[in-house]
Amino acid sequence: MDTVDFTNLNRQFMFRKHNVGKSKTEAVASFVSKRCPGVKITTYNKRVQEIPFSVYLQFPVIIGGLDNVEARKYLNNIVFLIN
Repeated sequence: MDTVDFTNLNRQFMFRKHNVGKSKTEAVASFVSKRCPGVKITTYNKRVQEIPFSVYLQFPVIIGGLDNVEARKYLNNIVFLIN
């Protein structure tokens, strides 16, 4: 949903100059995959509220790198309901 902006480079360590203009989800997936070979990452380039609850149930780990308070609260509630 969001793309890497030049201003992200000084405060978000996973982004590099070559990521500017690209999807944040894809940039982070690429960064993590290079550092943790063999890890399976599924990205969703949409609002967390638009992802069906059943999708969250599929994953043993959910990592939220959200910069929006509303989205953080929503994801926290989802994880609370799962556990």
